[in-house]
Amino acid sequence: MYISDAFFDCDSEIDRAFADGLTAEDVYDRVIDYYNEKILELKEGKHYDAVVALEYNRDHLCAPSVNAKWGDKRARIV
Repeated sequence: MYISDAFFDCDSEIDRAFADGLTAEDVYDRVIDYYNEKILELKEGKHYDAVVALEYNRDHLCAPSVNAKWGDKRARIV
């Protein structure tokens, strides 16, 4: 895996989850899990700078399930 793939894959997982018909809350949960998987892969590869950056991105995701100002956590794309 290229290090950049972890970042692109995590970002794309948001789109894939919405395309699968999940609610915003379920998308957030799925994406957090995906970030955690990729972070673990990077740790195993000893790419610690990338781990820190990906953890930062994960920890700063905005979603209605984190704060209602971002919308309705039950929202989905139809």
